Amino acid sequence: KVQGWLSKLDLRLFLEALHDFSQQPGNDDLLRMYPARKYFMEGLLTKELVTGTRLFLSAAAEWYLKRNYKPEHLPSYSLVDGDRSLIHIQLGGVHIVEGSHNCKLWVYEKLDASAIVFDYSKKHLTYRSLTGGMSDKMANLGIRTNASITHSPHNFNWQNKALTALQGIGVPIDSKDVLPPEDYRIYKRQYGA
Repeated sequence: KVQGWLSKLDLRLFLEALHDFSQQPGNDDLLRMYPARKYFMEGLLTKELVTGTRLFLSAAAEWYLKRNYKPEHLPSYSLVDGDRSLIHIQLGGVHIVEGSHNCKLWVYEKLDASAIVFDYSKKHLTYRSLTGGMSDKMANLGIRTNASITHSPHNFNWQNKALTALQGIGVPIDSKDVLPPEDYRIYKRQYGA
């Protein structure tokens, strides 16, 4: 129960940081995409699929959270270089790494225990080590990335790819679980699912 509560807090803080970033000038694509990404991640929580999370915050996201929350209300997190924040979401044995902006959504059926997202001793990480670097390291161990999906704010392509990847590795999720009702109707016409 405690892990589930902490995961919800991590995800909520990640989404707040993502929302705050989307409000900055010049982030029109992210602003349009934010509701879909929020609904998708919250759908995983609502279905009670999330068994763990870990936050990786940019310096700007850390500043935002420290400005808006008391230190005792902040969960544990690590810092990541650059201007993108990430979250590792565990769905039982399945893993997702999602970024705040200009980041692919990475899906893994499993991760080796040596994956950097499990190394809590590392408090400062590089963006690359959590994305392509982790994918490369897992590939060297014979573990393939099930999907690395580029977000697109103009259609449901990224959601369809994410659903296909997650369903393909046994995650019990349907499009209606992760899409707002109005989007679900359009998605159903487009993909028949």
